[in-house]
Amino acid sequence: MESRILASAVFVISCFFAESYAFVASDCEPGNGWFAMEAAETTKPGVDVAESAIIDLDVDSIVLGKPFSFSLRLCADELKKPDRLTANATMPAHKHGMNYTPTVVFDKEPDSYKVEGFLFHMPGEWEITLAMYRDDKASHYTRSVTIQ
Repeated sequence: MESRILASAVFVISCFFAESYAFVASDCEPGNGWFAMEAAETTKPGVDVAESAIIDLDVDSIVLGKPFSFSLRLCADELKKPDRLTANATMPAHKHGMNYTPTVVFDKEPDSYKVEGFLFHMPGEWEITLAMYRDDKASHYTRSVTIQ
């Protein structure tokens, strides 16, 4: 009986620590609506401002002709806030971008950025692009989404 109680206690404590570690370690792991951006060419090969970037975007909720926003998180072992961060989107098949310039605002509490003012005015494949700059270094990320 005592060994069962001890085994149960060890199991519960192990689960608690595993869940806590998963919460902290998965801070930059896409999940539950978040997805990873794909690394693109950098201005200087091998030099990145961020190791990766993830965004919180529900593509199915985007309505043509209506503005939308999403959250963005930068990931790196020793991440310093970029000097400048821009977001944009283009339609590769039509070789044009959006008719609006989105804004990017840092939100200190969740340690992420809010990207506002996106508006897709045509259905089809759009390529969302992020560019992060610090000193003479840059990181670029893209993600293709199809809008109906």
